Amino acid sequence: MERKRLCLDITEYCFLALHCKGGLKWKRKRTVRIMNYYISDVHLFHKNVTDEGSNFDNRPFKTLEEMHETIKTNWNNTVTNADHVYILGDLSWKENEDVISFVSKLKGNKHLIVGNHDRVKDQRYKQLFAEVCDYKEVKDKINGKEYNVVLSH
Repeated sequence: MERKRLCLDITEYCFLALHCKGGLKWKRKRTVRIMNYYISDVHLFHKNVTDEGSNFDNRPFKTLEEMHETIKTNWNNTVTNADHVYILGDLSWKENEDVISFVSKLKGNKHLIVGNHDRVKDQRYKQLFAEVCDYKEVKDKINGKEYNVVLSH
């Protein structure tokens, strides 16, 4: 059985056309709203945002491992693969195998607005993002009202 998805309005309903021996059958299905999320200064792999270092952000983590596990769990329990996450700079302190592995496990379409700590030279890291830019303007809706949003670090 081949399934084709025809979305008439992503925020309301989608119809699934089920191609089967008896012809087309339509099934109405409620869809999940695609969300935009905004976050900044995650500082992955930067020990000075935990008690292992100076904890300049006063974060409640004793270790980087604890912080990373909490971020990954909370992120993936909130964000779906259809959602967009705008990261407004300073995602990580380093750009290495550990960061590439960690970011690849985070759900969503990630858009990186580069901050002063971001290094995006490794193509394997860069490909984890829908886009990488210094500045971006987007439109977003809150309670049905549309807003122009300027994104920068």
